[in-house]
Amino acid sequence: MTRQTLLVAVGMAVLVFGLILTRLVLPRGVEPSEIESLEFTLRDLEDRIAHLDDSLSLRVREALGDLPPALLPVGAGSETGAAEAGEEPDEASREASPLERDLQRLFARFDDMERRIRALEEDPVQRGYNFLESESAALRRDGIFALERLAQSDPEARQAIRDMLGDMDPRVRLAALDTLADIEDRESLALVRQMLGDEDPAVRREVVNSIVRLGDRDSAAAVAQLLGDPDDRVREMVADSLGRLKTPETASVLLGALGDPNDRVRGEAIASLGELGAKEAIPQLRQMYEKDPGRHRFRLITALRGLGDSQPYQQEIQRLSQSALSGGDERARVEAIRTLSWFARDQAKEIFEKARQDASGRVRQEAERALRGDGGGGRGRR
Repeated sequence: MTRQTLLVAVGMAVLVFGLILTRLVLPRGVEPSEIESLEFTLRDLEDRIAHLDDSLSLRVREALGDLPPALLPVGAGSETGAAEAGEEPDEASREASPLERDLQRLFARFDDMERRIRALEEDPVQRGYNFLESESAALRRDGIFALERLAQSDPEARQAIRDMLGDMDPRVRLAALDTLADIEDRESLALVRQMLGDEDPAVRREVVNSIVRLGDRDSAAAVAQLLGDPDDRVREMVADSLGRLKTPETASVLLGALGDPNDRVRGEAIASLGELGAKEAIPQLRQMYEKDPGRHRFRLITALRGLGDSQPYQQEIQRLSQSALSGGDERARVEAIRTLSWFARDQAKEIFEKARQDASGRVRQEAERALRGDGGGGRGRR
Protein backbone atom coordinates (compact mmCIF):
# COMPACT_ATOMS: atom_id res chain seq x y z
CA MET A 1 0.00 0.00 0.00
CA THR A 2 1.61 3.28 -1.13
CA ARG A 3 1.49 6.56 0.68
CA GLN A 4 -0.73 7.98 -2.05
CA THR A 5 -3.14 5.05 -1.72
CA LEU A 6 -3.46 5.56 2.02
CA LEU A 7 -4.09 9.27 1.67
CA VAL A 8 -6.63 8.75 -1.09
CA ALA A 9 -8.46 6.19 1.04
CA VAL A 10 -8.66 8.57 3.98
CA GLY A 11 -9.73 11.42 1.72
CA MET A 12 -12.45 9.32 0.13
CA ALA A 13 -13.81 8.33 3.54
CA VAL A 14 -14.00 11.99 4.57
CA LEU A 15 -15.60 12.94 1.25
CA VAL A 16 -18.26 10.26 1.66
CA PHE A 17 -19.21 11.63 5.04
CA GLY A 18 -19.41 15.13 3.65
CA LEU A 19 -21.78 13.98 0.91
CA ILE A 20 -23.93 12.03 3.35
CA LEU A 21 -24.26 14.92 5.76
CA THR A 22 -25.22 17.33 2.98
CA ARG A 23 -27.94 14.97 1.81
CA LEU A 24 -29.68 14.73 5.17
CA VAL A 25 -33.31 15.70 4.69
CA LEU A 26 -34.96 17.95 7.23
CA PRO A 27 -38.43 16.80 8.37
CA ARG A 28 -41.39 19.06 7.62
CA GLY A 29 -42.32 21.66 10.18
CA VAL A 30 -38.79 22.32 11.45
CA GLU A 31 -38.47 25.63 13.25
CA PRO A 32 -35.82 28.21 12.10
CA SER A 33 -34.05 27.89 15.44
CA GLU A 34 -33.78 24.13 14.91
CA ILE A 35 -32.28 24.71 11.45
CA GLU A 36 -29.68 27.02 12.95
CA SER A 37 -28.89 24.42 15.57
CA LEU A 38 -28.50 21.75 12.90
CA GLU A 39 -26.26 24.01 10.82
CA PHE A 40 -24.05 24.56 13.84
CA THR A 41 -23.91 20.79 14.42
CA LEU A 42 -22.97 20.19 10.77
CA ARG A 43 -20.22 22.81 10.94
CA ASP A 44 -18.90 21.20 14.08
CA LEU A 45 -18.93 17.79 12.38
CA GLU A 46 -17.14 19.22 9.35
CA ASP A 47 -14.46 20.68 11.64
CA ARG A 48 -14.06 17.33 13.38
CA ILE A 49 -13.77 15.48 10.05
CA ALA A 50 -11.19 17.98 8.81
CA HIS A 51 -9.21 17.53 12.02
CA LEU A 52 -9.45 13.76 11.62
CA ASP A 53 -8.23 14.05 8.03
CA ASP A 54 -5.19 16.07 9.12
CA SER A 55 -4.40 13.69 11.97
CA LEU A 56 -4.65 10.62 9.77
CA SER A 57 -2.52 12.17 7.06
CA LEU A 58 0.17 13.02 9.61
CA ARG A 59 0.05 9.53 11.06
CA VAL A 60 0.35 7.96 7.63
CA ARG A 61 3.39 10.10 6.83
CA GLU A 62 5.04 9.25 10.14
CA ALA A 63 4.30 5.54 9.87
CA LEU A 64 5.30 4.93 6.25
CA GLY A 65 8.85 4.33 7.34
CA ASP A 66 7.67 1.34 9.41
CA LEU A 67 6.01 -0.44 6.48
CA PRO A 68 7.66 -3.58 5.11
CA PRO A 69 9.68 -2.94 1.91
CA ALA A 70 7.12 -4.78 -0.24
CA LEU A 71 4.42 -2.32 0.89
CA LEU A 72 6.42 0.86 0.27
CA PRO A 73 6.13 2.84 -2.96
CA VAL A 74 8.55 1.84 -5.74
CA GLY A 75 12.04 3.16 -4.94
CA ALA A 76 11.19 4.05 -1.34
CA GLY A 77 13.29 2.55 1.44
CA SER A 78 15.23 0.16 -0.79
CA GLU A 79 16.61 0.44 -4.30
CA THR A 80 16.31 -3.30 -4.79
CA GLY A 81 12.91 -3.92 -3.18
CA ALA A 82 10.65 -6.73 -4.28
CA ALA A 83 8.12 -4.29 -5.76
CA GLU A 84 10.80 -2.65 -7.95
CA ALA A 85 12.13 -6.02 -9.06
CA GLY A 86 8.64 -7.16 -10.03
CA GLU A 87 8.83 -10.19 -7.71
CA GLU A 88 5.92 -11.58 -5.73
CA PRO A 89 6.18 -10.64 -2.02
CA ASP A 90 6.65 -13.52 0.37
CA GLU A 91 4.01 -14.52 2.97
CA ALA A 92 5.61 -12.42 5.72
CA SER A 93 5.46 -9.34 3.48
CA ARG A 94 1.82 -9.95 2.68
CA GLU A 95 0.85 -9.66 6.37
CA ALA A 96 -0.81 -6.38 7.20
CA SER A 97 1.31 -3.94 9.16
CA PRO A 98 0.06 -2.40 12.42
CA LEU A 99 -0.71 0.77 10.45
CA GLU A 100 -2.77 -1.12 7.89
CA ARG A 101 -4.66 -2.97 10.57
CA ASP A 102 -5.43 0.30 12.34
CA LEU A 103 -6.66 1.81 9.08
CA GLN A 104 -8.79 -1.25 8.32
CA ARG A 105 -10.44 -0.97 11.71
CA LEU A 106 -10.93 2.76 11.18
CA PHE A 107 -12.53 2.30 7.77
CA ALA A 108 -14.79 -0.40 9.19
CA ARG A 109 -15.94 2.15 11.75
CA PHE A 110 -16.45 4.66 8.95
CA ASP A 111 -18.66 2.13 7.14
CA ASP A 112 -20.62 1.54 10.34
CA MET A 113 -21.12 5.28 10.90
CA GLU A 114 -22.05 5.80 7.24
CA ARG A 115 -24.80 3.17 7.47
CA ARG A 116 -26.11 4.69 10.68
CA ILE A 117 -26.23 8.18 9.16
CA ARG A 118 -27.96 6.95 6.02
CA ALA A 119 -30.47 5.16 8.23
CA LEU A 120 -31.66 8.51 9.61
CA GLU A 121 -33.35 9.10 6.25
CA GLU A 122 -34.93 5.65 6.11
CA ASP A 123 -38.20 4.24 7.29
CA PRO A 124 -37.57 2.48 10.66
CA VAL A 125 -38.63 -0.88 9.25
CA GLN A 126 -36.40 -0.58 6.20
CA ARG A 127 -33.63 0.56 8.51
CA GLY A 128 -33.95 -2.70 10.44
CA TYR A 129 -33.70 -4.78 7.27
CA ASN A 130 -30.70 -2.77 6.06
CA PHE A 131 -28.94 -3.22 9.38
CA LEU A 132 -29.28 -7.00 9.05
CA GLU A 133 -27.12 -6.78 5.90
CA SER A 134 -24.39 -4.75 7.59
CA GLU A 135 -20.87 -6.07 8.00
CA SER A 136 -21.01 -4.78 11.58
CA ALA A 137 -22.20 -7.33 14.15
CA ALA A 138 -23.44 -4.49 16.37
CA LEU A 139 -25.64 -3.17 13.57
CA ARG A 140 -26.99 -6.63 12.78
CA ARG A 141 -28.01 -6.96 16.43
CA ASP A 142 -29.66 -3.54 16.25
CA GLY A 143 -31.52 -4.70 13.15
CA ILE A 144 -32.91 -7.71 14.98
CA PHE A 145 -34.17 -5.60 17.86
CA ALA A 146 -35.59 -3.00 15.45
CA LEU A 147 -37.72 -5.67 13.76
CA GLU A 148 -38.89 -7.40 16.93
CA ARG A 149 -42.25 -5.67 17.26
CA LEU A 150 -43.02 -6.05 13.56
CA ALA A 151 -42.05 -9.72 13.66
CA GLN A 152 -44.90 -10.44 16.06
CA SER A 153 -47.34 -10.11 13.18
CA ASP A 154 -45.23 -10.07 10.01
CA PRO A 155 -43.95 -13.40 8.58
CA GLU A 156 -41.25 -11.69 6.52
CA ALA A 157 -39.75 -9.99 9.56
CA ARG A 158 -39.87 -13.25 11.54
CA GLN A 159 -38.07 -15.07 8.76
CA ALA A 160 -35.44 -12.34 8.55
CA ILE A 161 -34.71 -12.81 12.27
CA ARG A 162 -34.67 -16.61 11.91
CA ASP A 163 -32.06 -16.24 9.19
CA MET A 164 -29.79 -14.53 11.73
CA LEU A 165 -29.61 -17.75 13.76
CA GLY A 166 -26.87 -18.76 11.34
CA ASP A 167 -24.89 -15.54 11.73
CA MET A 168 -21.13 -15.88 12.12
CA ASP A 169 -21.08 -13.72 15.26
CA PRO A 170 -22.33 -15.40 18.49
CA ARG A 171 -23.69 -12.08 19.81
CA VAL A 172 -26.00 -11.85 16.80
CA ARG A 173 -27.15 -15.44 17.25
CA LEU A 174 -27.87 -14.69 20.92
CA ALA A 175 -29.97 -11.67 19.94
CA ALA A 176 -31.92 -13.69 17.39
CA LEU A 177 -32.62 -16.48 19.90
CA ASP A 178 -33.77 -14.05 22.57
CA THR A 179 -36.01 -12.15 20.16
CA LEU A 180 -37.66 -15.28 18.75
CA ALA A 181 -38.41 -16.42 22.29
CA ASP A 182 -39.75 -12.97 23.16
CA ILE A 183 -42.25 -13.10 20.29
CA GLU A 184 -43.06 -16.77 21.04
CA ASP A 185 -42.16 -17.93 17.56
CA ARG A 186 -42.70 -21.68 17.95
CA GLU A 187 -42.30 -22.12 14.21
CA SER A 188 -38.58 -21.49 14.71
CA LEU A 189 -38.18 -24.42 17.12
CA ALA A 190 -36.73 -26.76 14.50
CA LEU A 191 -33.98 -24.23 13.80
CA VAL A 192 -33.42 -23.59 17.50
CA ARG A 193 -33.00 -27.30 18.26
CA GLN A 194 -30.29 -27.56 15.62
CA MET A 195 -28.26 -25.02 17.59
CA LEU A 196 -27.90 -27.20 20.68
CA GLY A 197 -24.49 -28.10 19.28
CA ASP A 198 -23.41 -24.50 18.66
CA GLU A 199 -19.69 -23.93 19.10
CA ASP A 200 -20.22 -21.06 21.56
CA PRO A 201 -21.22 -22.07 25.14
CA ALA A 202 -23.16 -18.84 25.70
CA VAL A 203 -25.24 -19.62 22.62
CA ARG A 204 -25.85 -23.20 23.80
CA ARG A 205 -27.11 -21.84 27.13
CA GLU A 206 -29.43 -19.44 25.34
CA VAL A 207 -30.70 -22.23 23.09
CA VAL A 208 -31.68 -24.25 26.16
CA ASN A 209 -33.28 -21.19 27.73
CA SER A 210 -35.22 -20.46 24.53
CA ILE A 211 -36.50 -24.03 24.38
CA VAL A 212 -37.84 -23.67 27.92
CA ARG A 213 -39.38 -20.26 27.18
CA LEU A 214 -41.08 -21.67 24.10
CA GLY A 215 -42.39 -24.64 26.08
CA ASP A 216 -40.80 -27.22 23.79
CA ARG A 217 -41.10 -30.36 25.91
CA ASP A 218 -40.39 -32.49 22.85
CA SER A 219 -36.80 -31.24 22.94
CA ALA A 220 -36.21 -32.38 26.54
CA ALA A 221 -34.31 -35.52 25.53
CA ALA A 222 -32.01 -33.53 23.25
CA VAL A 223 -31.47 -30.94 25.97
CA ALA A 224 -30.65 -33.68 28.48
CA GLN A 225 -27.71 -34.79 26.33
CA LEU A 226 -26.00 -31.51 27.20
CA LEU A 227 -25.57 -32.70 30.79
CA GLY A 228 -22.30 -34.01 29.36
CA ASP A 229 -21.32 -30.59 27.99
CA PRO A 230 -17.76 -29.48 28.85
CA ASP A 231 -19.02 -26.06 30.02
CA ASP A 232 -20.16 -25.95 33.67
CA ARG A 233 -22.69 -23.19 33.07
CA VAL A 234 -24.28 -25.08 30.20
CA ARG A 235 -24.75 -28.15 32.41
CA GLU A 236 -26.17 -25.97 35.18
CA MET A 237 -28.68 -24.44 32.77
CA VAL A 238 -29.66 -27.88 31.49
CA ALA A 239 -30.13 -29.34 34.98
CA ASP A 240 -32.40 -26.44 35.91
CA SER A 241 -34.30 -26.47 32.60
CA LEU A 242 -35.18 -30.18 32.71
CA GLY A 243 -37.22 -29.54 35.85
CA ARG A 244 -38.98 -26.62 34.23
CA LEU A 245 -39.83 -28.67 31.14
CA LYS A 246 -41.64 -31.17 33.40
CA THR A 247 -40.55 -34.27 31.51
CA PRO A 248 -40.31 -37.24 33.92
CA GLU A 249 -38.41 -39.33 31.36
CA THR A 250 -35.33 -37.15 31.97
CA ALA A 251 -35.13 -38.18 35.65
CA SER A 252 -32.54 -40.87 34.91
CA VAL A 253 -30.04 -38.41 33.45
CA LEU A 254 -30.68 -36.00 36.32
CA LEU A 255 -29.84 -38.79 38.76
CA GLY A 256 -26.51 -39.07 37.00
CA ALA A 257 -26.02 -35.31 37.37
CA LEU A 258 -26.11 -35.70 41.18
CA GLY A 259 -22.52 -36.84 40.81
CA ASP A 260 -21.47 -33.90 38.61
CA PRO A 261 -18.10 -32.38 39.60
CA ASN A 262 -19.68 -28.91 39.71
CA ASP A 263 -21.59 -28.09 42.90
CA ARG A 264 -24.06 -25.76 41.20
CA VAL A 265 -24.99 -28.43 38.66
CA ARG A 266 -25.69 -30.87 41.50
CA GLY A 267 -27.89 -28.32 43.22
CA GLU A 268 -30.03 -27.74 40.12
CA ALA A 269 -30.33 -31.49 39.57
CA ILE A 270 -31.64 -31.93 43.14
CA ALA A 271 -34.31 -29.27 42.69
CA SER A 272 -35.37 -30.56 39.27
CA LEU A 273 -35.76 -34.13 40.52
CA GLY A 274 -38.16 -32.81 43.15
CA GLU A 275 -40.08 -30.86 40.51
CA LEU A 276 -40.39 -33.94 38.31
CA GLY A 277 -41.76 -36.07 41.17
CA ALA A 278 -39.01 -38.63 40.59
CA LYS A 279 -39.57 -40.95 43.55
CA GLU A 280 -36.76 -43.19 42.33
CA ALA A 281 -34.43 -40.40 43.44
CA ILE A 282 -35.40 -40.66 47.12
CA PRO A 283 -32.67 -43.12 48.22
CA GLN A 284 -29.89 -41.12 46.58
CA LEU A 285 -31.21 -37.78 47.87
CA ARG A 286 -31.55 -39.18 51.40
CA GLN A 287 -27.99 -40.45 51.27
CA MET A 288 -26.75 -37.01 50.23
CA TYR A 289 -28.72 -35.35 53.04
CA GLU A 290 -27.51 -37.72 55.75
CA LYS A 291 -23.90 -37.86 54.58
CA ASP A 292 -23.10 -34.22 53.85
CA PRO A 293 -25.87 -31.91 52.61
CA GLY A 294 -23.53 -28.93 52.42
CA ARG A 295 -25.05 -25.87 50.79
CA HIS A 296 -27.87 -28.01 49.36
CA ARG A 297 -29.46 -28.85 52.70
CA PHE A 298 -32.74 -27.07 52.03
CA ARG A 299 -32.93 -28.12 48.40
CA LEU A 300 -32.59 -31.71 49.52
CA ILE A 301 -35.21 -31.31 52.24
CA THR A 302 -37.64 -29.56 49.90
CA ALA A 303 -37.16 -32.13 47.14
CA LEU A 304 -37.55 -35.08 49.52
CA ARG A 305 -40.65 -33.59 51.09
CA GLY A 306 -42.16 -33.08 47.64
CA LEU A 307 -41.41 -36.71 46.84
CA GLY A 308 -43.17 -37.91 49.99
CA ASP A 309 -40.27 -38.23 52.43
CA SER A 310 -40.94 -35.64 55.18
CA GLN A 311 -38.59 -37.00 57.85
CA PRO A 312 -35.65 -34.72 56.93
CA TYR A 313 -38.05 -31.75 56.97
CA GLN A 314 -39.16 -32.52 60.53
CA GLN A 315 -35.59 -33.12 61.64
CA GLU A 316 -34.57 -29.74 60.29
CA ILE A 317 -37.40 -27.98 62.12
CA GLN A 318 -36.26 -29.56 65.40
CA ARG A 319 -32.63 -28.61 64.81
CA LEU A 320 -33.45 -25.00 63.96
CA SER A 321 -35.93 -24.65 66.84
CA GLN A 322 -33.30 -25.75 69.31
CA SER A 323 -30.80 -23.33 67.81
CA ALA A 324 -33.33 -20.46 67.88
CA LEU A 325 -34.01 -20.87 71.60
CA SER A 326 -30.73 -22.01 73.04
CA GLY A 327 -28.01 -21.20 70.56
CA GLY A 328 -25.00 -19.78 72.37
CA ASP A 329 -24.37 -17.18 69.68
CA GLU A 330 -26.80 -14.29 69.11
CA ARG A 331 -26.19 -14.37 65.38
CA ALA A 332 -26.94 -18.12 65.25
CA ARG A 333 -30.27 -17.59 67.02
CA VAL A 334 -31.24 -14.77 64.66
CA GLU A 335 -30.35 -16.85 61.61
CA ALA A 336 -32.27 -19.87 62.94
CA ILE A 337 -35.42 -17.77 63.43
CA ARG A 338 -35.01 -16.20 60.02
CA THR A 339 -34.62 -19.59 58.37
CA LEU A 340 -37.61 -21.06 60.20
CA SER A 341 -39.70 -18.08 59.10
CA TRP A 342 -38.91 -18.86 55.48
CA PHE A 343 -38.80 -22.61 55.83
CA ALA A 344 -41.60 -23.58 58.24
CA ARG A 345 -43.32 -20.47 59.53
CA ASP A 346 -46.65 -22.05 60.45
CA GLN A 347 -45.03 -24.95 62.31
CA ALA A 348 -42.63 -22.67 64.21
CA LYS A 349 -44.99 -20.00 65.59
CA GLU A 350 -44.65 -21.36 69.12
CA ILE A 351 -40.87 -21.08 68.80
CA PHE A 352 -41.18 -17.44 67.69
CA GLU A 353 -43.37 -16.66 70.70
CA LYS A 354 -40.77 -18.08 73.07
CA ALA A 355 -38.00 -16.20 71.27
CA ARG A 356 -39.78 -12.92 72.04
CA GLN A 357 -38.48 -13.36 75.60
CA ASP A 358 -34.84 -13.67 74.51
CA ALA A 359 -32.29 -11.49 76.27
CA SER A 360 -31.08 -10.13 72.94
CA GLY A 361 -32.95 -7.27 71.35
CA ARG A 362 -31.94 -8.48 67.88
CA VAL A 363 -33.38 -11.93 68.55
CA ARG A 364 -36.62 -10.48 69.91
CA GLN A 365 -36.91 -8.19 66.88
CA GLU A 366 -36.41 -11.10 64.48
CA ALA A 367 -39.04 -13.15 66.33
CA GLU A 368 -41.53 -10.27 66.02
CA ARG A 369 -40.85 -10.05 62.30
CA ALA A 370 -41.35 -13.78 61.92
CA LEU A 371 -44.71 -13.63 63.67
CA ARG A 372 -45.78 -10.78 61.39
CA GLY A 373 -44.73 -12.81 58.39
CA ASP A 374 -42.15 -10.39 57.02
CA GLY A 375 -39.06 -12.37 58.02
CA GLY A 376 -37.16 -14.99 56.09
CA GLY A 377 -34.28 -12.86 54.90
CA GLY A 378 -35.42 -12.94 51.28
CA ARG A 379 -34.50 -16.58 50.76
CA GLY A 380 -35.74 -18.22 47.59
CA ARG A 381 -36.36 -21.77 46.52
CA ARG A 382 -33.11 -21.80 44.59
